[in-house]
Amino acid sequence: MTCQEFQELLTAAADQVLPTQFQEAFSEHARKCFPCRNEFELESATKAAVALHVRMLPIPTGLLDAVRTALALEGAASGPEHPSWWSRLWSGAYMKPFIGFAVACVAVLLILARAEHRPEGGTALPAEANVIIQSLSNYHAVVNGNIKPQMISSEPELLRRFFSGKTEFSVFIPAMKECTLVGGVVNDFSGTMLAHVMYRHDSGIVYMYQACWNTVMKGDKLRLPEEAKVELQRTGWFTETHPDGDTVVLWRKGNTLCAAVARMSKQNLIACLTSENAGNANAW
Repeated sequence: MTCQEFQELLTAAADQVLPTQFQEAFSEHARKCFPCRNEFELESATKAAVALHVRMLPIPTGLLDAVRTALALEGAASGPEHPSWWSRLWSGAYMKPFIGFAVACVAVLLILARAEHRPEGGTALPAEANVIIQSLSNYHAVVNGNIKPQMISSEPELLRRFFSGKTEFSVFIPAMKECTLVGGVVNDFSGTMLAHVMYRHDSGIVYMYQACWNTVMKGDKLRLPEEAKVELQRTGWFTETHPDGDTVVLWRKGNTLCAAVARMSKQNLIACLTSENAGNANAW
């Protein structure tokens, strides 16, 4: 697959509707081509940010019908040979890319307007630096086969050897109840190493994102929403469940920040993470 072909499939892949026949070639190209992979990760993170931060509001009752009626009346008054200026404007082919660009700009502005404020004099990090957004985006990429383990093994010890020396924090590989270890990935984000561990639970996936606690708390490469930082420092845990059923659980283990994502209830995911095997000291 060429970079141009990759770009043509980028939106479909980020929307998780990439046809099956293209998935293997797309993933292989993303693995080998750093610029394309970077663009795909940015596209996925932006869509995740929109889903997290932009709330859809219902159209007021009667407004849509009133607009349609007004347009229909104007068009009828103009006649078929003289369409209204509004119809001519919106039916023009040159307006389509403009509309798409305008929608993208509105989405970005909404994200920026709702973004966490940094201290005065600080520099705001991009949306994809948000640990929760990264975790959700990566989870869906794992589920759809766009992120595959670099090391495939159900043996925790083999995964520990794989991660050994690659991160500045200890990688947590718990033997969780009712979960089967699948494998792991390590990657560099803005100069800081991240670890990713995948499990299978029934017919679903439990994905675990891990980063250096001190790096996240410092906030110059990775960040957390303020409410998550406060709750983690207060209780050691932070959880949130999204309307689509995805649950994110964050917790601290020594100098490691862990974020687990799965499509299950908060109670069930926490039960997996805190099962007897997961608490075993040998899990590190």
